[in-house]
Amino acid sequence: MNTVIEKETPVGIVKIRPLSKNDFEILYELFTAITDTDKYFFHPHPFDRETVKKLIEEVGDSNVFRVLMTISSGEKELAIGYGFLWDLNTDVPSLGIYIRNDYQNKKLGHLLMEYLIETARKLDKRGVALTVYEDNKRAFHLYQKMGFKVKRIIYCMELSLYEDSGD
Repeated sequence: MNTVIEKETPVGIVKIRPLSKNDFEILYELFTAITDTDKYFFHPHPFDRETVKKLIEEVGDSNVFRVLMTISSGEKELAIGYGFLWDLNTDVPSLGIYIRNDYQNKKLGHLLMEYLIETARKLDKRGVALTVYEDNKRAFHLYQKMGFKVKRIIYCMELSLYEDSGD
């Protein structure tokens, strides 16, 4: 699971590589760039320093595999995507991806998905599963295009604990 790929894309050469113990700063910088709208749709965990520390500590855990998608930005590497497979002890692990807002709609999500799906295939998994909100149209379309099928619909319900103001 240490495969690194580099590919020419509309934004230049991107690299997809496993998260490493040295990635605290680059991952934290990506997490601080996640917009509120993106957090509404993508929220597998908090995006604070403590969570980044925990994710870095999990590098090497056989039940989870996390990757970064990066581009070169001068002398530095800039994280433009993040993905994971977790519950690798099951036949159908969970998959999740995030592409930095200003890099969306450039086929990078598709590339990151292909990388993670191929990783699951190499691990001899039966499939991968993910959760997507129906109103996350771009992601929903990408997943359908890649062959994902809706297995179950979950309703998000809320109970107000205060009397309605008549609205």
